[in-house]
Amino acid sequence: MNFVVAADFDLVPYSIPNLNSLDNGETIDAFVQQTQDEELELLLGNYFYTTMQEAMDALPDKWDSTVATVIGQQYRYLNDIWQALTVSSDVVPSEGAYYTIVEQNNRWLRLLNGEQYIVDKRKKVWKGLTVLVKPLVFSRWLTNRSDVVVEIGDVLPEHENSQSISPAPRIVDGYNAYAKIAGDKHCIHHKNTLHDFLSFFSTLWDDLFTIDDYETMSDYLEQEWNNPEFINEFDL
Repeated sequence: MNFVVAADFDLVPYSIPNLNSLDNGETIDAFVQQTQDEELELLLGNYFYTTMQEAMDALPDKWDSTVATVIGQQYRYLNDIWQALTVSSDVVPSEGAYYTIVEQNNRWLRLLNGEQYIVDKRKKVWKGLTVLVKPLVFSRWLTNRSDVVVEIGDVLPEHENSQSISPAPRIVDGYNAYAKIAGDKHCIHHKNTLHDFLSFFSTLWDDLFTIDDYETMSDYLEQEWNNPEFINEFDL
């Protein structure tokens, strides 16, 4: 499952013009998959990242108000999974004549979509994998594809009486935004990060760890989580 698509890059600060003109969007989809696999596997470790991808690929289709439901078929809506009891096309899933709940607060949907939670009477927010991956892909895309990106404001070719501006600041800002949202396992004061979310709800995934090296999700995070390091323009 790709956590971002071309439409996610329509707005600043992570806008990439003319994506649809590049191989009809296939280029960005392939690039997203490659970037996710490389960076999130490094961040989360191979075991959890692979398990997460397999679980999310197995999730039912997202409920779509423009598509008629199929009786008996399951759909995901927000962080819940529902089963259709009849055919409908614009009825929002809720318990009743049209749907029945199959699973509330699915752990993978909570990780995918995000949620609010309370720690020591303080509200925290995990905003979901799209928010995490978007600045990462933006940074990597500019790094690898700046020769074909046009009208982005900082990678235009030079013309008479004009000067190109380096894409480096946006590359750095994008990657550092990703690093901040991912979080640092050594800093307990970071909030609204992926590491904080996984740590606080670690018992949700304890059943996955039956291998010798790890007994719990907390053990796994301590050994396998790899903090992404902040960069500056000299790192490029």
